[in-house]
Amino acid sequence: MRVGAEKARKNLSKLIDDAERGQIVIIEKHGSPKAMLVSIKNAPGSDSGESMVVLAGTGAGFWGKSPSKYVEKLRGEWE
Repeated sequence: MRVGAEKARKNLSKLIDDAERGQIVIIEKHGSPKAMLVSIKNAPGSDSGESMVVLAGTGAGFWGKSPSKYVEKLRGEWE
């Protein structure tokens, strides 16, 4: 199933339920696929689904002490 970003935002709860039932939801922005919503149990590279959950929080500090300043710096590089 493919949905636009705005529709996904408005229907996230239903899309999560669909993913939990095994449906793969591809979220598009301006007609281009940007993200995929799948059940954690069906996530690529995950036999039990738990391997991705244990990664929660492991990116803490990745962006430095001020993530917003780091992101602004990155944006400046692309402008």
